[in-house]
Amino acid sequence: MVAPTRRLTVVVPPWAPRYDRARDSQWRERDDQYAALVADAGRRCGFDVLNIQSVPGLEQGNYADEMHVNASGRAIYTRYLVSRLKR
Repeated sequence: MVAPTRRLTVVVPPWAPRYDRARDSQWRERDDQYAALVADAGRRCGFDVLNIQSVPGLEQGNYADEMHVNASGRAIYTRYLVSRLKR
């Protein structure tokens, strides 16, 4: 998939802020393991990985579930994502 593109970036999206992951070591460990696996795959396969742990201004009410933003969160998330991809 990388070869036909100029650049491929896989995004590890943020979770809804329902739970305080900073205080939950088990959740944080699993999240870090997942991000590390994706980053390792990126190194081996030639794609970039953007691990977005949180988005300023994106709150629980902007999520439809644990990971997917709803209509009120789309613009907030998209602006942030585009700004990070331009770096």
